[in-house]
Amino acid sequence: MLPDTLLTSLQEALDLDGAYSLADVAEEIQAGRAQIWVSSGKDACVVTVINDAPRRKELHFWLAAGRLKTLFKMLPVIEDWGREQGCNVATLVGRRGWARPLAGHGWRRKMEVLEKDL
Repeated sequence: MLPDTLLTSLQEALDLDGAYSLADVAEEIQAGRAQIWVSSGKDACVVTVINDAPRRKELHFWLAAGRLKTLFKMLPVIEDWGREQGCNVATLVGRRGWARPLAGHGWRRKMEVLEKDL
C-alpha cells in the first residue's frame, strides 16, 4: 500500500490527462501490463509500461510521484530492468517542468504533445 501523499500525487498526475483513474492503474499493474516501482522509504514511486512497437521497444515512464531526489536515484534500476526486457529507448510524457531536471540524467526533448477536445 502506498502512503496517502503518493496516492494524492498520482491522482493529480492522472487528473491532468483524465484517461485513467487510480483503480484503472491498479488493474493495469495487477494484470501485468504495468509495473510499479516503490522506493524503499516509500517516499517515491514510478509506474512504467512496455510498448512493443514494430521498430523499437519502449520503456514508458507513465506516472511518477514523490521526492525528486529519490525518483532520480530510482532511474538507473528501472532503466536497467528495461534493458533486460529488451527495451532500447525510454519515453515519458509530462509537464514541461520535467525537461530541465531530467536533462542531467540523459533525457532530451524530442517532440511536443498536443491535445484538442472534440
